[in-house]
This record gives sequence, structure tokens and C-alpha cells, in this order.
Amino acid sequence: MRDRFQAGTPAISPVYGANEGVRLLRKLDRQNIASQVGTLTKALLQGASELGIRSKTPADSLGPLVVLQAKDSDALVKIFAESGMVVSNRHDGLRISFHVYNTLDDVRAALGLLEKNIGLLLRQRS
Repeated sequence: MRDRFQAGTPAISPVYGANEGVRLLRKLDRQNIASQVGTLTKALLQGASELGIRSKTPADSLGPLVVLQAKDSDALVKIFAESGMVVSNRHDGLRISFHVYNTLDDVRAALGLLEKNIGLLLRQRS
């Protein structure tokens, strides 16, 4: 009975990586990170709107997540993966998430894939 509460050996190596990640984030400053993420989110939402793609994320959102309505989000996840981009699906939504290491080039690349695969997305109501 008492053995079931024993823990295994903790993963030591990832702790060192996590420490360096925290140091880097502290150097970058939270305001700079928030500003970068907000810029990317705004650019993606604006670009998706210009393509006529329906978004579940409000147009004024500055958070890191953008969810676009899709007819086949599974297919879109695979298409993005083939281009080296990691996105996820949530029911009828394609979820794209940003962090400080993303750039406007990443946004342009995502918008290019969305445009090429527009038939897999839901369009805005006219």
C-alpha cells in the first residue's frame, strides 16, 4: 500500500533548460513579450478577416491564441505540420498560438497557407 505513493526519479535535465528559459524571459521583459504577441495576433486576425475567414477570436484580442473556424481543422493541422508549423485543432477551430519567438514572417506564412486552403475554412457571413 505504501509503495503506491513513491515517486520516480524526477527529470533533472529539463530543469536546467527551464531555468535558462526563465532567465531569457526575464531579460526580455513581460511588456516587450506582450507587445510582440499582441502585434502578431492583430496581424493574423486582420489578415484572416481580409481573406474572409470567420474567427472565433474577437477582433480586438491581444492574447496569444487565435482560433479560426474551419470545416476540416484536422486537415489544416496536417497541412501546417507539413510546412513546419505547429498548430492545433479545437472542434471546428484551427488554433494558432504565438510567443515572443514568432515574427511577422510567421504570420505571413500562416496567412499564405490559409489562403491556399481557404476551402477548408468557414467564411464570414455577408
